[in-house]
Amino acid sequence: MAKDLDIRRRIKSVKSTRSITKAMQMVSASKMRKAQEQALKTRNYALKSLEILATISGKITDYPHYLLARPEKKRCLMLLITSNKGLCGSLNANVMRKAFDFVEFMKSNKGVEAEEVDFVTLGKKGRDMLFRAGKKVIADFSDLGESLSVLNIGAITKLIFGEFQTQNYSRIYIAYSHFVSVLSQKPVVKRLLPLDKGILEYLEEVLNKKKEDLQRDSYEYLVEPNPKELLEDLLPRLVEIQIFQSYLEGYASEQSARMVAMKNATEAAGDLIEDLTLTYNKARQAGITQEISEIVGGVEALKK
Repeated sequence: MAKDLDIRRRIKSVKSTRSITKAMQMVSASKMRKAQEQALKTRNYALKSLEILATISGKITDYPHYLLARPEKKRCLMLLITSNKGLCGSLNANVMRKAFDFVEFMKSNKGVEAEEVDFVTLGKKGRDMLFRAGKKVIADFSDLGESLSVLNIGAITKLIFGEFQTQNYSRIYIAYSHFVSVLSQKPVVKRLLPLDKGILEYLEEVLNKKKEDLQRDSYEYLVEPNPKELLEDLLPRLVEIQIFQSYLEGYASEQSARMVAMKNATEAAGDLIEDLTLTYNKARQAGITQEISEIVGGVEALKK
């Protein structure tokens, strides 16, 4: 009897858990549709602006803009974009693994000048993982929340531009999860600064196009009124767009991963309830059979 009671309690507990995961799945599905729509709407604009950056930075060399400079210090800074909340599968772990592998590659590659890598975090999960790993985090913007827009992302870009302009870091990278589909999110690390033809490597990876084709698609730009005024206004804005688009990709990936994780959890809870119900019915049937056997045995004993 006590065993049957325990099984009933466990079934009730699993049903309660399934209700929670089902509700979270529906909420994530609603958020995912909005995030996916926003990320896809701005993706073409962000990629085209990245092509413009690659072309301008490669062809306009007579104006020494600070975003085109190459500091000699062997230090790098990485903007790490993760989620504030969990329950989204291995999404954050994959981004962290990609970032750590990239850092180890830079430190072990003699052709890359990077003796030290510091971090700026956007997302509590990444921040907490870096703290546990003993990494240096110079700034955290996790409190900006889910309503981050291109207008209030200025605090992040101001910090990054300031650190690069003062030559505290020789390279600026960004790590995030690129939204491919509802079932697929790809961790990516790309370089933000300095601006040069290396941007084409990222375009090649994301667009699945050959670097020669991307270079062939580059256009000749007529700069008016002069390169100085253009670069002073255009370069920071285009880099800011890349940061914002990376956030949108990461947010869409987060909601997609959470929806899939909650869907799997809901289905697993349903399977567990079926197994527990079967076990309960078998235990109940065995108990009834035992009681009948005891009654029959008692009757037979009285007859004798």
